[in-house]
Amino acid sequence: YGAGLNIVLTRPFVVGDTISVQDVCGQVKDILLAYTIIITEDEVEITIPNKHIVGEIIHNSHQVSLLELSVGVSYSSDLEQVTKILTEAIESHPQTSHHKPPMVGISGFGDSSVDFEIRVWVDSSKLNLARFALNKTIWDTLQQNQIGIPFPQREVQLLNPQ
Repeated sequence: YGAGLNIVLTRPFVVGDTISVQDVCGQVKDILLAYTIIITEDEVEITIPNKHIVGEIIHNSHQVSLLELSVGVSYSSDLEQVTKILTEAIESHPQTSHHKPPMVGISGFGDSSVDFEIRVWVDSSKLNLARFALNKTIWDTLQQNQIGIPFPQREVQLLNPQ
């Protein structure tokens, strides 16, 4: 019970926080002297003995997590317009937390695309749900604005055509 007392006194996490410890990630449901109960995103309840938590590295994302998404657009796109419409779409999405404003910008230049990165804060307990919903929003936004998402193309030349 010493490990549980340690957790209760030092409070490295509290009920409601989303933590990751020993390859288990989920929202803290309850903290007792003997064990901590975590609910995963799949609604699985996991009981972890506190002696397996104390002394381990604990990742505590509290209530919100940073989600990073990426998309490539055509080199012929108006990059300022892309930045503007993606920012507006992400800011207005219900999965977006207002903890900090989202960031949208050019992250690189690929063989076939200008690559954008979107960094947005979302509810930690719904991280994957937010990823899926925001990717769909990005797709819809680009389609509505006739902005193409290119794919790699190769030109092949035959040296000895017969």
